[in-house]
Amino acid sequence: MKSSRWWEKRVTILQICDDRDNMVSCNSAQPGKAKKVLTKAAPCRGPKRAPWVDWLYPFIIDEFDRYRKMGVKFSPKLLVCLVKDILVEMNHPDFPPNLQHKGTTIIDRIDIRWIQRFQTVNNIVGRAQTGKLMLSPTRQQHIDKQIAFHLGQLAREFCAGTLDENLVENIDEMHCKVNLDNGKTLGFRGDNDVKYADVVSGGMGMMLMIRLTSGPHARICNPCVIFQNASESYPIRGVPDDVPGVCYRTTKKGFITQKLWAQYLQEPRAHYRGHAADRSKQRVIFVDNFNAHHDDGNGNMHAALEASNATLRYLVAVATDKIQPCDLL
Repeated sequence: MKSSRWWEKRVTILQICDDRDNMVSCNSAQPGKAKKVLTKAAPCRGPKRAPWVDWLYPFIIDEFDRYRKMGVKFSPKLLVCLVKDILVEMNHPDFPPNLQHKGTTIIDRIDIRWIQRFQTVNNIVGRAQTGKLMLSPTRQQHIDKQIAFHLGQLAREFCAGTLDENLVENIDEMHCKVNLDNGKTLGFRGDNDVKYADVVSGGMGMMLMIRLTSGPHARICNPCVIFQNASESYPIRGVPDDVPGVCYRTTKKGFITQKLWAQYLQEPRAHYRGHAADRSKQRVIFVDNFNAHHDDGNGNMHAALEASNATLRYLVAVATDKIQPCDLL
């Protein structure tokens, strides 16, 4: 009889199997641990949920989705607090917080194990943040159009020979610090964009200037480290800047400035001269639109570019995580 019933429901079961994400359940035998298995039963099979759980689920999903869109970073513990607040605020006459269920109140039954079951039923999983922080859909669409135009223009220039892949470079800054954020938040399975506004500060860090060349002989040039120094001393306390494979500079806040940018463009150890046949040709350096990458008004940046026989081209604003190779390092 069971086999015949399954055969009658084969269309529904096979349709569910097409989406493997919907076939994942978890065994909540141990709090904090989820054992993933592939379910073979159709939806709505298994033990029936209590009436108060069926009543509570839609409110949790609505509130979770509302806060998630506002950029709140969620964790199972925070979800426990949210569910308990909903129970207290709603104070349903049939399902009050102190309602007894299986020997305890329903508000006391809301724990990590209960939340794990809720996440499994509603396809809520831990997701890492993607994309820029808290951009509106309209702004993101505008950026995507600019990226498409930029990449199309580059393709045409490479095909026409205007750009030589052996003479194209990319420069970007990388801020290094110890980040206490675990990089995860709760979200619905299948979300394309995962964003949250809760960022844990890692304290003082340091800046690295990264330079990439292109072509068949592409390489990562020697980095330049920017240290924080109130008086912008160089060298710091007389320590010589002679470590092989790296150079350094200092600024008051440890970030790049227009003055340091001009110095970096003239630092020979941070450059790759390339083959002798290419040294007389002008190189094209792609950078983002950060204010420090522009001239300070005194012509120092232009003088540095002329001395190194290079020119700058700026990437699409707020899109370097998608089109700048240095961001992938």
